[in-house]
Amino acid sequence: MSAIITENFRKNNAKRLLEDMADVANKYYIGLGKSDAWEDQGSLTEEDAEFDVVPALGTIGDQTEILNNLTTLIGINGSVYSQVIPNISAKTNHRHKAYNPFDPDCFYQTTVNTIEMYPCYVVVNDNVYLCLRSPTSLTGPFTLPSGASTSRIPVVNVDGSVWIYVYTVENSFPIRGSQFITVPTEPTLVNAETELTVLDDIETASGHLVYGFTVINGGTGYVSAPTAEFIPFDAPSSPITLVATLTGGSVSSVVFNAGIVDNPGSWIKKPGYVRLTGGGSTVPAIVYPNIAPAVGIGSDPSQTLPSWYVGIAVSAEEEIFGDGAFIPYRQISIVRNPENDGVAADPELSLNCLQYIQFNALNAPSSGIDVGAIITQAATGARAIGDYYVSATRRLYFHQTYETGFTEFNDSDEVTIDSTGYTPEAIGNSEYNKETGEVIFVENRKKISRTSGQTEELTIILQF
Repeated sequence: MSAIITENFRKNNAKRLLEDMADVANKYYIGLGKSDAWEDQGSLTEEDAEFDVVPALGTIGDQTEILNNLTTLIGINGSVYSQVIPNISAKTNHRHKAYNPFDPDCFYQTTVNTIEMYPCYVVVNDNVYLCLRSPTSLTGPFTLPSGASTSRIPVVNVDGSVWIYVYTVENSFPIRGSQFITVPTEPTLVNAETELTVLDDIETASGHLVYGFTVINGGTGYVSAPTAEFIPFDAPSSPITLVATLTGGSVSSVVFNAGIVDNPGSWIKKPGYVRLTGGGSTVPAIVYPNIAPAVGIGSDPSQTLPSWYVGIAVSAEEEIFGDGAFIPYRQISIVRNPENDGVAADPELSLNCLQYIQFNALNAPSSGIDVGAIITQAATGARAIGDYYVSATRRLYFHQTYETGFTEFNDSDEVTIDSTGYTPEAIGNSEYNKETGEVIFVENRKKISRTSGQTEELTIILQF
């Protein structure tokens, strides 16, 4: 039995995540955590180039440890997320595939008959174009879309390739990176279009456009080229003549006749099927027409393009609204609906996930501690991992994991850090309620250091 997840299923899952993120009943955060070093791998430490970071497991137990390692949660607010597609740069030495609804690889770079073939769309000057026909020649240089064209009708280039404008990557889009770009669900307004006319314009230009033909099975035993015809469903008695080509007794291609093959404005714009007759085949060929959606190409770019990705972009600026320390992190996560203590300054923006020990002024550390220092309290048996120390407030921030245990410190017995004892006067809880929230993504990384004046632009891409 053969089964597969469809492209529509993947796209719909991406849309559902975005809908869930936009629901006011939910709150999503980017989590930063794991301030202490990864465990050595034999003689290798995490500072060594050969060190391989252990991948996240995604299990329930792994999720719990990720939550316990959190140092900061950054709120995902406003228009900072969207469906995205890979940003395919246009290069004259790249031969692009034609968009083919029957080819699961048309959106990917692959080798076809020793020829390196690139995805069926490109981005030129922030305009996205879909390739409807590959260049005639197998070797470059190839002619790319001009980058200025916003024609709703396909354009034929001198190398025989055919391209159609899909949408423009706007400055307001949340994701505009070198690797991924936002793909909208609404059309771009061009050529004096309005919101009232744009959908009709697109449908008129490319709705049900027959832009090519896919040979599903070339058949065998042909002694001459069969008669090839496109049969419209609404006019079966008015077939449109096509041209079939044979290679070794099999049908290798079917195209429009010479009068319209290079005139997209004259291509058929109605649903139908291909009929092959004659030619003396032993096994008849099967050919499908490539037909654009009824609404045309560009009415909903996310439906045409490989939009089974979600992109999220946030900034970790300076001290992250007062809740992020200048300490390293090794885990980046997305956490859904974590709970807070109810007194956080602005839980929509960020949450401090660390507890703290405040020391007595007469016996407090005089300077910072090493990140990852082990904190102990003999009287209670409590252990923790130190994250950072603020001398002005005499507060030592820390977190606990299953490795240290979760025994609570008290504010009356000596606390030891690196064999030196200090006197606590208060224990403070984090703004984040421990182990609450659902981890839906995590990436383990090598150490990322944070320093004053630094802003990390964090972009997470989820593939469905």
